Amino acid sequence: MGDPFRQEIFPKGALYAAAALILGAIGLAAGARLTGYGVTSMPAATAVEVLELRFLPQEDGRLVIEDARRGGTVAVLNQEGEGFVFGVLRGLGQGRAVARASPTEPYRLTRWSDGRMSIADPVTGRTMELDAFGPTNAASFARFFDPARETR
Repeated sequence: MGDPFRQEIFPKGALYAAAALILGAIGLAAGARLTGYGVTSMPAATAVEVLELRFLPQEDGRLVIEDARRGGTVAVLNQEGEGFVFGVLRGLGQGRAVARASPTEPYRLTRWSDGRMSIADPVTGRTMELDAFGPTNAASFARFFDPARETR
């Protein structure tokens, strides 16, 4: 008895079906990409308020925050209870150290029309969305916008 499939090549129907499946998937993906089908986007937000702030560490461990545009001290912070502010600045400062940029150049703190808040480093181009870390952490920076801010 011989093998009945010995002379049989791979079934052409299965090859055509696989090719149709692959081409169909590529066609659907290209169509969705070109038409924007299924794309979710947020409306563009505008800046409501922008502060240019200098964060100046002191020898005693405090942090003096100065308004670079209007002048004057915005706040003086101690490390206790201010870990988020110090951590964000440490992260942004590493980028400046790598770029060998001046640590006294101001950062840009922005409150957006959709309620978000971000801090950007114009020197390195790095931006951090502060609301991504939760409302309590974002509030650590939001108080700098308050005109009746307290110096600590």
